[in-house]
Amino acid sequence: MSEPLFPETAARISTDARPVAKAAVLGQFQLMLLLLFGISGPWFAFLIYGVGPLLDIGNESVPTVTPQPDSPPEIERNPPVKVQPQTPPADTSAYASSESALLKELHRVELEPLHGSVANLLSEAQSQAATLNVRLQQMLTNAEGQRLANIEGVRAFRIVRQQTDATSDSLRSIEVKLRNETSQATGIFSTAELNTRKSALRETERQLENSAKMIGRLNELLDGQLKKSVAISDVTLEAALGTIQADIERRIEEAVVSQLQAAETADDMELRKLDSIRLEKENSLREAEIQLEKLQKDSALQLRKIESSAEESALQRDLARVGARKAMEQALPAMRGLLSPVISKGYKQPDSAQSMKVVVDPGPLSLSALMQFGALNEDKKGMETLFYLVQPGNAFGNLNDRPLGQFPKYTDEFVIQKPAVIETVRKVQRFLIEHGDAMVEAGILSR
Repeated sequence: MSEPLFPETAARISTDARPVAKAAVLGQFQLMLLLLFGISGPWFAFLIYGVGPLLDIGNESVPTVTPQPDSPPEIERNPPVKVQPQTPPADTSAYASSESALLKELHRVELEPLHGSVANLLSEAQSQAATLNVRLQQMLTNAEGQRLANIEGVRAFRIVRQQTDATSDSLRSIEVKLRNETSQATGIFSTAELNTRKSALRETERQLENSAKMIGRLNELLDGQLKKSVAISDVTLEAALGTIQADIERRIEEAVVSQLQAAETADDMELRKLDSIRLEKENSLREAEIQLEKLQKDSALQLRKIESSAEESALQRDLARVGARKAMEQALPAMRGLLSPVISKGYKQPDSAQSMKVVVDPGPLSLSALMQFGALNEDKKGMETLFYLVQPGNAFGNLNDRPLGQFPKYTDEFVIQKPAVIETVRKVQRFLIEHGDAMVEAGILSR
């Protein structure tokens, strides 16, 4: 919507409009003359250039345009609204789900034709194998099979049946493999994984084609053998199979394998070489088994000897233990008085070479403690330790709470130097060293 004109501007435009109108009229007249000139030719050219100046044609006055004052700035009535950019939603699960579904569909579309082709090939191969199996089963008892109830026919039949069983097993493995592949065909894979699956399916496709060719060759082999065997035997093929000798069957297998594979002399040599290697390995295995059996027998014999020796040693130890206890029991009565501070029950046990500690359960002195603190060492210090340790009172005030009996009593620091005391302490020490284990076993000493 335009702004209204100011009054001065409107009057000036009205005054300047008259020359403009005159110029417009003259211009229209000039155009008409030009039109007539274009039609009439040179006569109108004479009129224009001869009469035109008299009529002031082409010399229109140019209107003078008075400079106008600057118009006031236009006020923006409806300012544009700034649109803030929208941030994407924080939750992108919908986009991820859509992308996942698209990838699954693309993978399914790409793998489905190849899966279908392999499945069709598998179905055809299984159908051919089943038909051949039925034929082989019927030939065991029908007239067609009787035509093969001879050496050559039996040889061909056995090889065909073995190859058919192997092909059927292969087809079953492929079926399981394809079923697993189909169950995973709608997952999301990387490009490398997708290519790997394609390669695996193409390899399966090649295997199925080879299986179908093998079934065809086996049927051709049976048909060819039937053409050769015109005579019908009196026995069934099943009966003939049961009466063929093992060495004849081996030669039949070699001949049929040679016919199927068109083996040359080099192949036969390779087979013989492999058979020789197999025999060598079997011989080596038998020798190893013989050696192992011998080692096992020797080991069993050695084990029995060791067990016997261990039993004998255990028996000897038991006898020695019984003898030691019997000897201790015989010698103990004469020593019981001297051993009173050792074998009597009390609440004190050796805590060091010269002190005792209180224990919970009463009992005789511990043989291991006496040995630990040197009381059974056969030297001067060992005898002094035993003498001072069993006293009911010593210089440190630690008391043995067992009766001293006939054991020498501490009276002063020189008493241990008396020969009679030394001899008595040595006698007790030697008794404990010799019969200590038997005393522990009998419960006379603590362990």
